[in-house]
Formats: sequence, C-alpha cells, structure tokens
Amino acid sequence: MRIVFDFLKFFFASCSVILLVMFVVNVASPEPTHDYNSARCTRYCHDHGCSSSHLNSIFVPIYKSMGFLYRWNIKVLKEQRFLGYKQINVIIYVVIWPFLMFIMTFIVIKQRKIIREIKKRRKLDV
Repeated sequence: MRIVFDFLKFFFASCSVILLVMFVVNVASPEPTHDYNSARCTRYCHDHGCSSSHLNSIFVPIYKSMGFLYRWNIKVLKEQRFLGYKQINVIIYVVIWPFLMFIMTFIVIKQRKIIREIKKRRKLDV
C-alpha cells in the first residue's frame, strides 16, 4: 500500500509541475489568431492543416507520418454533437488520457512487484 501512496504523491507533484509549465507557456504565447501566418503556426493551421514550412526539420517526418492521426483527431472533435469542441478536448486530453496513463502506470508497477517476488522465490528454490 505504501508504494501506491508514494506513487500518488509523485503523480500529483508531477501534474502540478506540468500544469505550471502549461500556464507559463499559455501566458507567454502570442494571442491566438485564425489568420494565416507564414512564419509560424496559428489557429489557421489547426482549421485547415499545417504546411510543412512551419515545422522544424526535426518534426517534418513525424508530421508526415502522423499527420493523418492529427487531422482525424481534429475532425472527430469537431463533428461530435454532445459538447463543444473545447469541452470535449479538455475532457479527453486533461481528464481521460491522464487517468488512463495513471491506471496503466499503476498496473506496470504492480506487475513489476509481482515479477520481483517470482524472481525472489526462484532464487530461494535453487
């Protein structure tokens, strides 16, 4: 049970740091606009797709290989009828996704503990 408590402390401390960084980035970022800007990505890129000229050369291969997932994600978020785009975006990426990552991390920690116990038993049996 102690490992769960320690993990929860680490998880909430990490979330606090991440939220602080997100806040600082949002405050320091320029005002969002839907106008096209050839120098950087804007909401225009979000609405119409981004040209690779905005991307660093490091991210071009990633965007080319994963661009379909990005476009599909935006399309699904815009077409859902239950909540607004912003609300469903927050629910998915601020609530559901971190919760799933937390659960999977907890499962991995539990499995690691089980594996260690099995290895200890094998050493005792030899």
